[in-house]
Order: sequence, then C-alpha cells, then structure tokens
Amino acid sequence: MLDDIRTMIWKEFREFFQGGSKTGNWLRVIFPIALVGVFLPWRIGRMYLTSPVSVLGFVWILPMVGITLTVDAFAGERERHTLETLLASRLSDRAILFGKLAASVLYSWGILVVSLVLALVTVNLAHGQGTLLLFSVTNVVTWLVFGFLLSVLISSLAILVSLRASTVRQASQILAFGSMVVMFAALFGLQELSSPRRIALVRMLTGDRLIRTELMAALILTILNVAVIAAAHARFQRAQLILD
Repeated sequence: MLDDIRTMIWKEFREFFQGGSKTGNWLRVIFPIALVGVFLPWRIGRMYLTSPVSVLGFVWILPMVGITLTVDAFAGERERHTLETLLASRLSDRAILFGKLAASVLYSWGILVVSLVLALVTVNLAHGQGTLLLFSVTNVVTWLVFGFLLSVLISSLAILVSLRASTVRQASQILAFGSMVVMFAALFGLQELSSPRRIALVRMLTGDRLIRTELMAALILTILNVAVIAAAHARFQRAQLILD
C-alpha cells in the first residue's frame, strides 16, 4: 500500500507542476514563501523570530496554500474526465485517498519548512548586525507540529469538498466561503468577549498556561483530523464516484 501511496503522491505533484500554466503553478509556490519567508521577516526584523505575527503566517497562511493542490484532487479529475480511469486502476481506495491527502500535506508543510529557513536567513542578513539570531527550539517545534496538524485538517476538508464538488471552481468557492465564515466568526467572537474573558484568554496563551493550552489545542486538532479523514473515507465510494 505504501508503494501505491507514493505513486499517487508522484502523480499529484507531476500533474500540479506540469498541468496548466507552469508560470502560474510556480508562482503559487514562490509567492507564499516570499511573503512569509522573506518580505515579512525583512519588514518586522528581529521580532519576527518571536512575534505572534510569524505564528499566524506559519500555522495559518501556509497550510492554506495546500488548498490549491487539494481542490483539484477529485473535482479536477472529474472535470478532466480522468476520474473513471483512476478509479478503474489497481490502486486501492485508501491508496488513492491517502496519496492525494499526503501530497497536499507534503506540499503545504514543505513550504512551511522552507519559509522557516528563509525567515531565519532573512532576519540574520537584514538585522543580525554581526550576531547569530535563532528561533527558540520551543517555537520551532510548536510551529512545525501545529503547521502539520493544520495542514492535515485543511487538506482533509478540501478533499472532502472536492469529493462532492462537480468542478474545481465550485470546490474553491465552497472552501473560500467556509474560510471567510470561520475568520469572521473568530473576529466577532473575540469582540463579544467581556474584558475578564479576554484577560483569561490572554493568560491561556501566555505564561505558565501556554504549554497546557498548546497540548489541548493539539489534541482538539488531532480529533478533528481523525473525524474529517473518516468522513472523507466514508464518502469515498468508488461506485458512487463513478456515477457522480
């Protein structure tokens, strides 16, 4: 099964970089890396290595780029009339599903790792002033773990949407609308919090309670990942997909 999953990963990356506009495909890779790994570190300076702004970039903006690969997972195959050929192959249902999911996660998480390295180089070149500046080990581990968990969650949701959507455009619109709903719900929710609750939230995200908060958040993300992947696996019915 692992060989079949690797085959699917290779297929997804090959189609992503060879299909459509090659310039556009490479820009979708280079732009987020340049934004989070070069431009923001250069503008913010040393604070970028510890600032919450970098956390926002690493664990939210970068996993979102995985959607550009994932929305095409099944909706694109359906549009190109290649889905029937793929489903008629010897590859198992799990190999197809997990191969497409793994390709999306590797794509977004790989961009995250590259951006981390570039951010470190950028800050040292632009603001190091002869001293070596480094991320703290705790921050790096946190960003990598949460970046991975968010990449899996967003990619799984995108695959679930792609399984149901008839076109890539429809899948993209659904995901864009869902992202906006989540973002505005979070903003309005924060505004509605009373002052004592806001203070309590800040305490949860700083100081001695931070580790406990991170562990709880990681557990919640893991549960959500399992639930969404299970839903996608249940939706992946070969006969039904061919009929759709």
